[in-house]
Amino acid sequence: DLGTLPGDSTSQALAINARGEIVGTSCDADFTCRAFLWRDGVMTDLNTLVTPDYDGTLTTANDINNSGRMTGQALEHETGMLVAFVARP
Repeated sequence: DLGTLPGDSTSQALAINARGEIVGTSCDADFTCRAFLWRDGVMTDLNTLVTPDYDGTLTTANDINNSGRMTGQALEHETGMLVAFVARP
């Protein structure tokens, strides 16, 4: 059990790499979701790692490779569109 991000009620792990890092999504009761990275027993909201001027929410992290590069989906607030992202914290 990885737990959830603070305030959320459910989470789902979607991928794991050879280093044991896990990515997925954590959602509240209204199914508002945030992408997470779980590393060394700590779940981190990936939205806390983006630049402050980004006007969107990383909702799901779908995959992580052995070098830590992640892919997933983000919701752009201005357009309401779901877009893909690639990130490496």
